[in-house]
Amino acid sequence: AIRDARNIASVRRNNAAGNYTVFFGQSMPDTNYCIIGTCSNNPIGGAPGGVIPTTYGTDSCTLLCRQTTDNAAYDPTFVNVAIYR
Repeated sequence: AIRDARNIASVRRNNAAGNYTVFFGQSMPDTNYCIIGTCSNNPIGGAPGGVIPTTYGTDSCTLLCRQTTDNAAYDPTFVNVAIYR
């Protein structure tokens, strides 16, 4: 579930573990934006994961969550993402 959003309409898990599509409420004017994020199964510590942007579109972007311990893709409990334009 989205806890808070600015211009995020929805998030969909794609067919593979750790692969997500973020849909924008209003289209971006171009693909010149920055995506940063973290992911984890524990909100107050534990092994964090990395959020890797894989595509940049005007209507959506795709992200891949990977564990830092073995670089495997996974579906974490918490994903925190900020998109800057």
